[in-house]
Amino acid sequence: AADGTSVGIVLFTSTARTAVEMTEIKDESSRTELLKYVPASAGGGTSIASGLEKCQEVSLILGMP
Repeated sequence: AADGTSVGIVLFTSTARTAVEMTEIKDESSRTELLKYVPASAGGGTSIASGLEKCQEVSLILGMP
């Protein structure tokens, strides 16, 4: 993502949780820090609906469309 972009990370399996709140990417070190929270691989069952619902919840809290 480009500098100035805000990114959050939601992880989900059968439920979802916010791993990283919305964070502005300022430089390469911001990107490197965010990558620490991205799993190297997926495993087991997942509930994409739980992940999307959590994303929507965060968006509503922040007043984003």
